Formats: sequence, structure tokens, C-alpha cells
Amino acid sequence: MLVALGFVGHYGWLLVSPGPASVALVEERDALRQLNRDYADDTERMATRIESLEMQMRKLAVIAGAEPIPTPIGGIGGAVSSPAGYDYVSDRLEDLSGRIATLDQQSVALERTMREKSRLLASTPSIWPIRGYMSSGFGMRNDPFTGEIERHYGLDLNARTGTPVRVTADGLVIETATSPTYGKYVVVSHGFGAVTRYAHLSRIDARRSQRLRRGQVLGLVGNTGRSRAPHLHYEVWIDERAQDPLNYIVDYTR
Repeated sequence: MLVALGFVGHYGWLLVSPGPASVALVEERDALRQLNRDYADDTERMATRIESLEMQMRKLAVIAGAEPIPTPIGGIGGAVSSPAGYDYVSDRLEDLSGRIATLDQQSVALERTMREKSRLLASTPSIWPIRGYMSSGFGMRNDPFTGEIERHYGLDLNARTGTPVRVTADGLVIETATSPTYGKYVVVSHGFGAVTRYAHLSRIDARRSQRLRRGQVLGLVGNTGRSRAPHLHYEVWIDERAQDPLNYIVDYTR
């Protein structure tokens, strides 16, 4: 009787006590759960980083004057209370992959806009062509030869003969010639509808179809053409309309 009870007791203990295989399964299950929790934590950190990048992208778009980048509804971070199961992590990774693809497309478009803006800035006449006294401004004035009221299409900047004349923005030389009015002159196209003219030169150092960078010398101040004294006549045209060059000069010191 005692032997039978002992046998039954031992058998019952085997049923309730985990064996080596059961222990291994439990440990494997716990390890997988911890791994899923780690994946979930990593996923949320990735979500926070992507949300930060989206915010930076929106700021850059504003600075560059590009098309505004929409803000995701509800954001993408902060899902701390979500379950850390496989399906959750899988769904989150799929969502974040879509966000990354969108960010990639937006970054390409923003880079294109910023390059275009950079070219526009480089092509905008923004410096003085020479350092000299401005004897006549843009607009209506008395013609120095006839005394009659006339429209003056640029600035007259007095300087010594031989003073270097610098192109005021990146551009392409489209004309180098001599005329009774302008004397020796150079015309530069800057793109975006902008054109500048430099007249009464004593010497032309640029050639037609030459590309110039802002600040590069294109000729020397002179007294050629319809001119009473050495000076540079400087014009700015935007979309075939004469503009006051002072509206485009950033460096106001002369």
C-alpha cells in the first residue's frame, strides 16, 4: 500500500513539475517576448526620429520658399502603450517604411527647389559694378546734352578711365559692341529674365558667349559714345522692363 502511494505521488510530481523540454520552451517563449519588446522600443525610437526629420523638412521648405510639406495627421510617435507583439511591430515598420519613402520624395523635391533658388540668387544683380560717385540716377532727368527732360534707364557712376568694371551677377555675355550712344558696351544675360548693360567703356575684356561669375571684370571705365566725362552707365532689365538698379544692389556701401 505504501509502495503504491509512493508510486502515485512520484507520477503526479512528474506531471506538474516541468521537465527539461518544458523549461526550454518557456525560456524560448520569454526570450521571444523580450525580443518583441526590444523591437517595439526600437520601432518607437525610429518613429520619433522620423517625426523629427519631417519637422526639419517642413522648416527647410518654409526657409526655401518651397511648397509646404503637410503635417501627418496624429503624428507617428508616442505609441508606447501599444502591444509589443509581432503583428504590431510588423504594422509599425510597414507604416514607417511608407513615411521614409515619402520623406525621400520630399527631400528630392526640396533639393531641386533649393538649387533653383541658389541659381536665382547667383543670377540676381546685387553688387556695384564699380566703386564711384553716382552722378545720375534712374528715372526722369534733364538730358546733359540737350537740357530736355528724358527718361534715364540706368545709373551713371563716375570713375577714372581704366577703372575695372565687374559683372554684378553670374551670367552669359550676349553682346559686345560699339554704338554712337553707348560707346563700347557689354550686355550680359543672367537668366530668369534678368539682363544688365555696361556702357561707355574704354576697353572690353569679355567676349560674346563667355560665362562670367559675379565680380568678374568685363571691361574698363571709359568715355566712349555719348558721354561728357569718364563714367559707367549701368542698366538692369527684368523681363524686358528697365529697373532701378538700386533696388537690386545688396551692398550699399560704395
